Amino acid sequence: MYSAWIKHHFIEQPPRLLLSRHTFIFDPLSSQGCNPKELEAQAEVSLSLLRSLHTLGEAEYPLRTDKFQQREFKIPWKYEESEGLPTADPSRPFRLIAFSRVAFNRDRSKAFFAVSNSCGGLCGGGGPLVAIRKEREWAFRPELGCYWVY
Repeated sequence: MYSAWIKHHFIEQPPRLLLSRHTFIFDPLSSQGCNPKELEAQAEVSLSLLRSLHTLGEAEYPLRTDKFQQREFKIPWKYEESEGLPTADPSRPFRLIAFSRVAFNRDRSKAFFAVSNSCGGLCGGGGPLVAIRKEREWAFRPELGCYWVY
């Protein structure tokens, strides 16, 4: 799912692509989260998908991009793993991408997750996304009106 989103989002190699080593906590049912009724209406996201992410609680999970998992994580560009924002160096612009866990529907044809996309620590944002599997490819719906800006 994550590599499919990266290939969908970037048309060409970003200046320096950093991927967070861990997922971030995204609870769509928390008081700071999005309005679940709006998500259900806008994206046809079932409450069961929202509950799946809510049930994960405050846990962060490793994002497996290492050599042993590359058959599942393939992108056409070089990337580095990161524990967070690197020190600011204007001569080395970067994009830091972090993902939440993914909730799938029963037949794994629809997925719900969130992405954080920081451009050099100077700008960026994120929000929840819906992905729908069409044949063997994932198609991503645009932002759902519930997003954050850095």
